[in-house]
Amino acid sequence: MTTPPDPQPAIEPESLPLRVIIVDDAPSTRRLLKAVLDCVPSLEVVDEADSGRTAIESAERLRPDVVLLDLSLPDTDGALILPELLRVAPGVRIVILSHTSRSAGPELVVAGATGFIEKGLAPYALVDQLSTVLGVPLAVVTPLPDP
Repeated sequence: MTTPPDPQPAIEPESLPLRVIIVDDAPSTRRLLKAVLDCVPSLEVVDEADSGRTAIESAERLRPDVVLLDLSLPDTDGALILPELLRVAPGVRIVILSHTSRSAGPELVVAGATGFIEKGLAPYALVDQLSTVLGVPLAVVTPLPDP
């Protein structure tokens, strides 16, 4: 039986903005996510990756606070790189962002993900869900783009 990881410490206000890496193989998805996150001053997109390999390299180099991780990547299943991301960026919060069924969510949390957000949410709903998953209030200061 696999035990869940130790709970992550709360995000302290002085650690804001949170540094985010977006990992998705679709350029249009990365652009939309970046446009949405750019409207939230307590988040800073520091890099984007289009594969598991580039995600790991980026996380190791930049040590982000958050990785938004798609499960469907061209070179691997996103779930398979969870342990490596956690190894190269200790303390990182990995939020799975996928069309995949939520039934995989609990299994991924046991593997080290912070939470799961379904793709296709409207921008404000995405920010609300991300706020809930990260346990930190996220405020939108400029109008969010339409999907």
